[in-house]
Amino acid sequence: MNRGFTPHQQKATGVNLWMKGKNIPSGAGFTPHQQKATGVNLWMKGKNIPSGAGFTLVEILIVISIVGIMLSVVMPVSYSMYKTYQESLEAEKVLIFLSSLKRESFLYSKESLVDTKDGKLVVDGSEKREFKDIFIHAERPILFYKNGTTSGGKLRLNMKSNIFLIGIDPPLGEMRLTRQ
Repeated sequence: MNRGFTPHQQKATGVNLWMKGKNIPSGAGFTPHQQKATGVNLWMKGKNIPSGAGFTLVEILIVISIVGIMLSVVMPVSYSMYKTYQESLEAEKVLIFLSSLKRESFLYSKESLVDTKDGKLVVDGSEKREFKDIFIHAERPILFYKNGTTSGGKLRLNMKSNIFLIGIDPPLGEMRLTRQ
């Protein structure tokens, strides 16, 4: 087992943790003969660790307080970015739904009417419940024609902390999502 030491580090420190496929004899201290026979060398070859080595409690507390201060500054910004990202994913789901609705209208030669009622998306008179937690408002009804064109319009998506606009350009139905 390597334990993370390179052969160069093992040679420099005198620590050899390679097992060489042999059993380790029991007992805390190994004689040099046992070390050679098993291929295990856990002795430091006479190198002593200085008694003053290591970190003091004060140094560790200072480092922990600095890390805490840095996290208190970074976490709110990171959390805000994460929430914006999550809300943009939800807005993209609405955009993908509208794009698939446009495609289906063309493929199946049927017209589809998109409107809103009480903040919910309504397609051909039936409410779509896939988009909970989003308040959707259409300026006017949007019609996807069976020949692949559209009347165009805008949908306003109110999220918990962001507002997104989906613009649909007539006649070809190019869609774009923007954040206000």
